[in-house]
Amino acid sequence: MAEEEVDNLEPICEPVAKDETEYNMSHEGGRGYAIILFHTKFQNPEIYPERNFKTKTIYDTNEKTDAEHMIDVYRALGFRHIEVFENLERHQITRLVDKLLRPVSKIYNFDDKDCLSITISSYSDREASGRFQTYDESILFTDLWQSLSSDKIPSLGSKPKIFFYDCSRGSATDPGALLEKDDDKTPTSRTLAQQDEIDPKDMKLTYKKQYKLPRMADFFLAYSSAKGHRSYNEVQNSPFIEELKHVFIENQRKEDDQKDDLLSLMTVVTRQMATMYTDPLEGNKQCPSCTSTLIRKVYFRGNGALEDECTINFVTSDEFESYFRDKLKVDPR
Repeated sequence: MAEEEVDNLEPICEPVAKDETEYNMSHEGGRGYAIILFHTKFQNPEIYPERNFKTKTIYDTNEKTDAEHMIDVYRALGFRHIEVFENLERHQITRLVDKLLRPVSKIYNFDDKDCLSITISSYSDREASGRFQTYDESILFTDLWQSLSSDKIPSLGSKPKIFFYDCSRGSATDPGALLEKDDDKTPTSRTLAQQDEIDPKDMKLTYKKQYKLPRMADFFLAYSSAKGHRSYNEVQNSPFIEELKHVFIENQRKEDDQKDDLLSLMTVVTRQMATMYTDPLEGNKQCPSCTSTLIRKVYFRGNGALEDECTINFVTSDEFESYFRDKLKVDPR
């Protein structure tokens, strides 16, 4: 798009001041929408066997699927509108992100919401990296989040778009490396360079009421494994989601002024997975990774009790069309 066309775009209403260090996570409409794309059955079961496992964590009285564990995570984070789409076909997911989430559909209303979060739980494509498997075909990771940029959904402009990908990103395995701490030596830190002090009189700052942000800003992508590597969610419950649940729920139990931000939480998840988890079948390690274009910190303060009222909808592939037809009959939330 030409520069003059960008300048003529209608400005997006900024929910926080330009130099704020935190996103506004206290909109009147609540936390926002949490969507879980949960894939357990596939068109070709010889290549992609059914993966509907259950396990129980310290927070549960009964065994739960990975989707149900993620519901607990989202409820703890304060989400009150949660949708679980089960075994969708590729064209249905494409329609969801390319059309139904857009303002023109009048189904999802992000105007007074904090953010959007989407979790994907599935296999990766066996033959191509960077893709996850839907019921019938694979789809690029990027096809999901690039469809939700601020130029396509202006009401999500300058708001976090948070993705959790629980699927392999390749076939490589990581046997790990043995580390040993030498207790006789105390690590020290040294300054590598001395920064020159800047005279405030020499600093020229320009403030404008309007300013541009990259359309790809405000995204956070958390992957259950490093690029090119396997995730061990194919023959057992996801260790990534289990650790995510533990770290996030424990954080939400703290007082608001003691809570960590999203990136810090994911650092803890990554460390716990890297140091504590070993695949019981092959002895390999798994290390999550994150990609972020967030320009501020994300804190999930305030409402976050698991027992709070919450709307949770489970939607199968066969129910997909009728579900959204029914939603159009009522006012958008």
